[in-house]
Amino acid sequence: MVKKDVVVVTGATRGIGYSVAKDLEMDNQVISIGRQKHGMEIPGEFFRCDITNEKEVKETVKSVINKYHRIDVLINCAGVMLYNDLTKATIEEFE
Repeated sequence: MVKKDVVVVTGATRGIGYSVAKDLEMDNQVISIGRQKHGMEIPGEFFRCDITNEKEVKETVKSVINKYHRIDVLINCAGVMLYNDLTKATIEEFE
């Protein structure tokens, strides 16, 4: 039996992240990360996590490692909106 890669996809509940996770789910163990489900079937196993929250990210990584013992691939498709003019953005908004 060939061992499947454990692939974590952030932003996997819609848009590009959803498409990437869906394409990868047949040959890999996909872990879909998102703030919330958006009413559609999420590829792989869903873990709720807001990637702008460092504590949630650490807890989610720990949960994935505890269950699957590893993460082979991380694909970051999560989008974060900047609701300010780029020239007026603060360091905190970039962080």
